[in-house]
Amino acid sequence: MIRFVPLLLLPLLLAGCAQPWNLDDDDTTAVTDDDDDLFDDDDSTPPDDDDTTSPPDDDDSTPPELPDVVPVSIDGPMGSIVVERGDTISIGYTYANDGEGTAVITEEVPLINRIHISTGSSSTSSAAVLLEGWRTVNLGAGSSSFRDVTEVEVDVVPGTYHLVLEVDADDHIDEVDEGNNELAGVQVQVTGSSAGEDCDNGLDDDYDGLVDCEDVDCFFEVDCMPDLVPLGISGVTLPLTVQQGQTVQIGYSYENAGGSPTNSITESTPLINALHLSESTSVSDSVTVLVMSSRTDNLNAGQASSLAPVDATIGIPAGTYQALLEVDQDDVVAESSEGNNVIVLGEVTVTAL
Repeated sequence: MIRFVPLLLLPLLLAGCAQPWNLDDDDTTAVTDDDDDLFDDDDSTPPDDDDTTSPPDDDDSTPPELPDVVPVSIDGPMGSIVVERGDTISIGYTYANDGEGTAVITEEVPLINRIHISTGSSSTSSAAVLLEGWRTVNLGAGSSSFRDVTEVEVDVVPGTYHLVLEVDADDHIDEVDEGNNELAGVQVQVTGSSAGEDCDNGLDDDYDGLVDCEDVDCFFEVDCMPDLVPLGISGVTLPLTVQQGQTVQIGYSYENAGGSPTNSITESTPLINALHLSESTSVSDSVTVLVMSSRTDNLNAGQASSLAPVDATIGIPAGTYQALLEVDQDDVVAESSEGNNVIVLGEVTVTAL
């Protein structure tokens, strides 16, 4: 059957020829090409919550990568060392950054490494620092470095020690592990020096802790022996004139002018000092002993002592005598000089009643 289109619908049909129409099943909705979309997605669709940008939670943040500076080796010694105190040994060291981050090092915050000579196996028992090095530039992750082998003096008292390498000794570097900064190395046996002691230079030449005359090596050196010498009398002035039977007060003084203390004065071997009146300048011609005293304590080097004036009665015949002061009458002290134990003080004239 033939259908006729009304004339009123003809313009619409002609316009439709310019652009095709696709009708859905309902014949109501027009679908356009993608190129001719009327709405842009960016301009029409609000973003989903999942697409929004927000600061990361703390729990989700990645911690910074840290370095880990560790000792690798103590270089130089191949085994245990025996060394005289005061001699030198050759040592160096190697260290590395085993962490994932760079060790940030500057001149203001340097990396300080030390080799200790220690009585134990850690730096806490260090007797001395033998070698110290400063690094002022960064050390990258996985990198290593070293300090050249260097001669150092070993100046510690004789004994048994260990070398200990300590890296980042002042804890300037924030590390993954702060407990692996030390490495114990070889044993070091330090002995006394075979060199003799110079007894008058003020130094401990053989490194045994004793200086000059304190050292047993110097006990029999003349300059290191005691030397007892009389100094003078007190209470009276010489020359002196007295009558027979008169009592005067006389004292005296003496000192250890030697380089070491006396060590042989005891209660059983006391130091005996005497004030004589003699017919000559020799105690062998002594007529009488006016004053005698004993001492049971030793005298240090340079120490002086004295006897306060005591009563002494002149009971010898009239005449002219020499007053002599004698120290260490019984020679109980071995001295650098035994010829200066007697001093002539002056004349004493005794008159008859």
